[in-house]
Amino acid sequence: MFEYRLARPEEKEAYTDFADFVFSKAHRPHDFETLIPKVYGKDADFSPIHRLALNEKGQIRALIACLPETLHVAGHTLRAGFIGTVSSHPRARGEGHMKVLMAQWLEDMKKTCHLSVLGGQRQRYEYFGYT
Repeated sequence: MFEYRLARPEEKEAYTDFADFVFSKAHRPHDFETLIPKVYGKDADFSPIHRLALNEKGQIRALIACLPETLHVAGHTLRAGFIGTVSSHPRARGEGHMKVLMAQWLEDMKKTCHLSVLGGQRQRYEYFGYT
C-alpha cells in the first residue's frame, strides 16, 4: 500500500536527502541545497510543490516537484508549472509511482497553469505528453 500526497514542511530534509541520493547514484554527487537554493536552501520552504510516494513504513519511494512561475510574453502574463526533481528510488523503479505522481501534477496544472515545462530527456516523458 502506497500513499501519494504533497510533502509537509517537516519532511524537507527527508525529500532533499532523497533527491540528493537518487541523483547522486545516477550521476555525480548532488547537493540540491546548493544547486537550487531557491527551492532547497536552508531558509526555503517549498514543501507544497513536492509530491511524494511513500511506502507503508513512510519511506519516500518517489518524488516530483512542480515549481510555479509567472512568465511575461508579448504583453501577456502566463502561469507555468516547471516539473523537476523527478526521482524514484532505484529499488522502487517500475512500481508505477511516476505515473501516479505525474498524473496528479498534470491534473493540478490544468486548473492553474497555462503551460507545463519539463527539463529532461524527452523520450522519458513522451508517455505523459511531453514531446
